[in-house]
Amino acid sequence: MSARHCGGSASSIQDSYNLAWKIAAVLSGQAGPALLDTYTAERAPVARQIVLRANKSAREFGALFEALGLDAAESAEQMHARIEERKDTGLAGAAKRAAVREAMELKNYEFNAHGVEMGQTYESSAVVPDGTTRPEPARDPELYYEPSTFPGARLPHAWVGDSRRKLSTHDLVPYGQFTLLTGINGEAWADAAQKVADRLGVPVRTVVIGPGREVTDLYFDWSRLSGVDEDGAVLVRPDKHVGWRSRCLPADPEAELVSVLTTVLAREESA
Repeated sequence: MSARHCGGSASSIQDSYNLAWKIAAVLSGQAGPALLDTYTAERAPVARQIVLRANKSAREFGALFEALGLDAAESAEQMHARIEERKDTGLAGAAKRAAVREAMELKNYEFNAHGVEMGQTYESSAVVPDGTTRPEPARDPELYYEPSTFPGARLPHAWVGDSRRKLSTHDLVPYGQFTLLTGINGEAWADAAQKVADRLGVPVRTVVIGPGREVTDLYFDWSRLSGVDEDGAVLVRPDKHVGWRSRCLPADPEAELVSVLTTVLAREESA
């Protein structure tokens, strides 16, 4: 979907995913009312980015017409003739083809702005920093999506599974609950997550990724994208955005999880 056309229905759907779980958590008593304030903090910058990109693409739309000479054509016959000029030999034909090629590059931003559409990273009190700095984009951040588990980013896709099935990491994190992703050396997170879930009344599912476990890292893409060590963990919110991550297993993972979840859920709970 193009940046120009995403501003309506697609953004509304994304808004609903962001807000629905927060409303449900507050109404069920799992979260404090302040969690609802994070909706605007997280989604307003995204909407602004999409609208700015869409407006810019709209302004750039005429470049192709200008390159073909259609902006000055006064009849259908003239338009056809000017389009045909791109086939001419000589300097004029070459110049027109170069102008069309340059104008078509701008169309990438209209139809292929994957960075705008998929690289949305939230900043709010419902996202707990991990002490790292968001990596600088290696390429144009509007055109290219660079997957990351940096807190606030949408969980990146990686293929996992076993000898019979192949799943996306997105299949491991159902909407409606928190999920903790870890490796074989981080299995202690599972016990900690269960204790925290019981204590706070907030379901937390743990998935251990590795050989012989529920799923394995089929092509080692997850280990490349996870941003944590094998005993670390990535906490995914019910809207499939990363709420927090820990590079390695801390001395007291239960206390760490209590602190993180109470922060994300705007609760007052002593660790």
